[in-house]
Amino acid sequence: MFSYFLSCKGSGIPKVVNLEVRGELMEGNIIRGHADVAWCGGTPGKGVASWLRRKWNGSPVVITGAEDEEYRLTIDDIDSSVVFMYTPVTEEGAKGEPQYKYTDFVKAAPPSVSNVRIIGDAVEGCIIKGVGDYLGGREGPSKFDWLRQNKDTGDFLLVSTGTSEYTLTKEDVGRVLAFIYIPINFEGQEGESVSVVSPVVKQAPPKVTNVKIIGELRENNKITVTGIVTGGTEGSSRVQWFKKRSSILDGEKDLEALSASKIAKAFRIPLGAVDYHIVAKYTPMTPDGESGEPVYAISDRAVETLPPSLNFLSITGEYTEDRILTASYGYIGGHEGRVSIIGICMSSKLTPVLSYLRLQDFFSIILPRMRLERVRPGSPRLLSLQIVGNAIEGTTLSVEKKYWGGEEGDSVFRWFRISSDGMQCEIRGATSASYMLSVDDIGFFISVSCEPVRADWARGPIVLSEQMGPIIPGPPTCHSLEFLGSMIEGQRVSFIASYSGGERGNCYYEWFRVKSNGGQEKLSTFDFLDLTLEDVGRCIELVYTPVRQDGTKGSPRSILSDIIAPADPIGVDLEIPDCVEDEEACPQKTYFGGQEGVGQYIWYRTKNKLHGSALIDISSACEDVVICGKTLSYTPSLEDVGAYLALYWLPTRADDKCGKPLVVISDSPVAPALPVVSNVCVRELSSGIYSGEGEYFGGYEGSSLFSWYRETNEGTIILINGANLSTYEVTDSDYKCHLLFGYTPVRSDSVVGELKLSEPTDIILPELPKVEMLALTGKAVEGDVLTAVEVIPKSENQQRVWSKYKKDVRYQWFCSSEYGDRKSYEPLPTQCSCSYKVRFEDIGRCLRCECIVTDVFGRSTEPVYTETAPVLPGIPKIDKLEIEGRGFHTNLYAVRGIYSGGKEGKSRIQWLRSMVGSPDLITIPGEVGRMYEANVDDVGYRLVAIYTPVREDGVEGQPVSASTDPIAVEPDVLKEVKQKLDLGSVKFEILSGSSTAGGPVKKNQKYGLAGSRPKAFKIAVGKRGPVFPIYKSALKPSREDKGKAIAEGPRPAPSKTSKKRWVPVQPICSDATHVRTQAANPGPATGIDPSEGLLASSSSSATSAIVPPRKSLATPLGIPEAPAVSVVESEMPVFPEAPAMLVVESILPVMSVENSSGPEAGKGSAALISVAEGSVSSTEVLGSELVRAQGLSNVVETTEVDIEDAGGGLASDMVPDPPRKLLSTPPSFPEVPVMLGMESEKQFM
Repeated sequence: MFSYFLSCKGSGIPKVVNLEVRGELMEGNIIRGHADVAWCGGTPGKGVASWLRRKWNGSPVVITGAEDEEYRLTIDDIDSSVVFMYTPVTEEGAKGEPQYKYTDFVKAAPPSVSNVRIIGDAVEGCIIKGVGDYLGGREGPSKFDWLRQNKDTGDFLLVSTGTSEYTLTKEDVGRVLAFIYIPINFEGQEGESVSVVSPVVKQAPPKVTNVKIIGELRENNKITVTGIVTGGTEGSSRVQWFKKRSSILDGEKDLEALSASKIAKAFRIPLGAVDYHIVAKYTPMTPDGESGEPVYAISDRAVETLPPSLNFLSITGEYTEDRILTASYGYIGGHEGRVSIIGICMSSKLTPVLSYLRLQDFFSIILPRMRLERVRPGSPRLLSLQIVGNAIEGTTLSVEKKYWGGEEGDSVFRWFRISSDGMQCEIRGATSASYMLSVDDIGFFISVSCEPVRADWARGPIVLSEQMGPIIPGPPTCHSLEFLGSMIEGQRVSFIASYSGGERGNCYYEWFRVKSNGGQEKLSTFDFLDLTLEDVGRCIELVYTPVRQDGTKGSPRSILSDIIAPADPIGVDLEIPDCVEDEEACPQKTYFGGQEGVGQYIWYRTKNKLHGSALIDISSACEDVVICGKTLSYTPSLEDVGAYLALYWLPTRADDKCGKPLVVISDSPVAPALPVVSNVCVRELSSGIYSGEGEYFGGYEGSSLFSWYRETNEGTIILINGANLSTYEVTDSDYKCHLLFGYTPVRSDSVVGELKLSEPTDIILPELPKVEMLALTGKAVEGDVLTAVEVIPKSENQQRVWSKYKKDVRYQWFCSSEYGDRKSYEPLPTQCSCSYKVRFEDIGRCLRCECIVTDVFGRSTEPVYTETAPVLPGIPKIDKLEIEGRGFHTNLYAVRGIYSGGKEGKSRIQWLRSMVGSPDLITIPGEVGRMYEANVDDVGYRLVAIYTPVREDGVEGQPVSASTDPIAVEPDVLKEVKQKLDLGSVKFEILSGSSTAGGPVKKNQKYGLAGSRPKAFKIAVGKRGPVFPIYKSALKPSREDKGKAIAEGPRPAPSKTSKKRWVPVQPICSDATHVRTQAANPGPATGIDPSEGLLASSSSSATSAIVPPRKSLATPLGIPEAPAVSVVESEMPVFPEAPAMLVVESILPVMSVENSSGPEAGKGSAALISVAEGSVSSTEVLGSELVRAQGLSNVVETTEVDIEDAGGGLASDMVPDPPRKLLSTPPSFPEVPVMLGMESEKQFM
């Protein structure tokens, strides 16, 4: 909902004048954003609204989806402040500045639950659950109860508690259940319980679980299916059997029935189920025929067959070789195959009639039942004999024959060579069934004879084969090739080859070295090869090509050797060159014996040159022999200078095999190197003391020379006289300069080397001033002064540095701030001295002081910190208490002072009178505010205000008093009274007649009674004392006042509790002591509309109230808005003739507001209120003629009224919001007109 303010032509950029959020800030409620927009000439359009959520210690976060003017608060908003952001947008698309409005923190709703229901089927065995929609912050341990209805009484009995789920049992069938939900929030607050009733629980249909197939899954075995039946009986349930190829069930898909559905639970496996899985379909049923859902069970493995076996076996026929026997049998054990009988007779011809027969079954079952007869063998003979092969030299001929006559034994073969003239010669040694033709057979014919022999040594007739030939020579062929010699490095290798293929000619020989990658390297074409180091670890290949005498070449034949082994390691030669210090000595050596490995090298140092056996046994030659190295090369060191070096070498092969050691000695001793120095540097030993260092080299060092130099900023190097040691202590002349150390090496034989300077040091400066500790004097209490004190080290050097080189000490104070779980410190920019006075804002925080010392060379030390404990509030006290006022009885007095000691609470103020010269104090009843308006009773007295400071936690401080000078009578009043006394009488003008509503009252009449006709009354004044006139006010007496004294009371002082409110209105009353003001927030009085600021009264004793209209600032202040209400009750009678008028010219100035902005900040208002007898006149709001009161700089607005306004009420609509934060020092209030009362001593006429 939005309000629009029309305006004349403007910038076209809309502006939010007022923004507020309406609705109760409680979880689940809907709040609405309301904006008043000044469109500034643009066409009103729909603005952009959004809602943000801000935790108490965080930043605002956009609420997703909350983009309307209305927003329903959720559980996420609890303990957060909701921010309404609105951006005005015109129809033309012009956007204004977005404005924000913060709310108070959202509260959680009381715990409650709605939409309670039971989910799940109300069937026996099912699980039902009670659920509901919870509201009321974070849900805690809510309570859940389940109750079952009693069929007989209808009452509900508790069956379960503490859980929202319930499993229906057999006892629940035919009954209803009640679910009770008792919401409880996280703080333990319990809400109103809600219950719901379930439908009648039904009995569950028959059901079977845990279905299993029991029994051995073999052909012809009996198996059984079992299961647990609920809702029915096992005896009524039915089972049907199936078979299936796979072990995966998919309903009745791919199932082959083996039986019909039967009550019997047992089943015998038929032969057709072999290699299938058995499936049982179990259908649970009740005795009355109701069936449930079937459940399928499948066997975990396929059905196996029984072991194959024979019931009987018989053989018929003649038991003689070459006759047919027939076997008859009875078979069981799966499907029959086709396999021959095994092991009856080796030479019989049997018809294969059995598919499968285990040998053990034959001998253990069948054979004992048979009547057997032995089969007789025939006489041995050869049915055929011939030679198979080619009649070529080098080939192998074999015999092919057909034997008959029982089992053949070792028949006898003989080979014969037959010449062209028919001469037959038996070939010696050729007695096997094969024969290789040799060179001797060329030109001859070959034949073979065989004598058959049976296994029982019975012999048959000899048979001679036909001749084969003549034999012709074959191609040149190498039948075998072998190496001759050792395959070791350094050895000579030859070969032996067997040749065939006629007369041998000049054959070819080729030697190759086979590389690791398979490649070959040709080495030689001789009939031998000398092995070298390159051959070690590799193989040698010999390729032999046979060549006949006529030049015909045969196929090459090759042979590959084993890996060539290395020879034993031998050290052939060893020599040591001349040796010089720090120059590497590399001996010359020659090795043989395979791939050289890591040999053993030992360098010896000896003062004397050794020879012969002493050199060979150098390790134990004499005591002055020292081992100085164990590598092939050796760099002589200083210790070797002047001594001889000997080298022991143990030659070692790559496979760690060692040879005979060699020992040699140098021809001359080791010579020293030239003297040099390196790594010259300066090292600081302690503060102000430096040491020069360098690494000497070149024989033994003699008396080397040292020097120190000073390098200025201009780069000039100056020798420091007298500084010829390796250490140097700096002087004041060295400060701001660099130091250099000079090192001139000198060898022990007086050979001088080159001077070497070190790198310049850093600029030489004295030691930094150090702060051993930073201490604080004073207490971390509000109002106390903390002083940082540096504790200086007691060392002499530090004392000298502080006294001579310290320039200044800088301080910086910090204040802690909390960010989540991390504590950080923020600097206080203006607090840079060693002392700090603890402020009110520091209460609850920690203070830190940082100290940095700077010396005259511009260096600063590392910051040194010290911290305080959290600052405590000080004892409440008030300083510089004084009373402000002009000193006359018509003036307004105010108490001013400076409070300290934590946040001020309800401090107490009491106004008293004191006679001059008397210590007694007279309490002024009811005067306990910060302001006090003096009256005639105070004339001649001193006003005393006693201020008792009270902290917000109730701690009281010492009361402090302040007093004024004696109060005097206002000079003008005194002068006028004296004039009246001199005359002896006084004349008053009173007004009468009815009022008329009209325009504004003229300025010169705003202190009179508007709309009345003036009448003159003359009252004689006696001598009882001065009578004061009514000042700037008028009062019309009535008939009831005849014979009575009347007076107008003073305006009451502002209430102490109305610091954020308007001053109360001034009533006209008959007795000032009966005036009571209420400036808190009592709420609207009877008949008051807070949004309109109307006046209301219900009796002749009028109760008046001004309720200024609410108006928000443009920028949210983060404080709740409330109307400023002031209620004044008067006990004066209301005059019937004319309305009693009350004029308020101005209101006390609005105190300064921090963090506020907008066009309405700091403004006040003026109001004119009238009350007639028994009724309430209207109140009218004026929107024009708002001018600044002359002479009152703090009064923002006044209202001009005219005589036509008599009888009506006036109020300004320009009323600001209450300020968010008041200044600690009360502002100076301007003087406002004060009404004084005059009491007449004579009765009205």
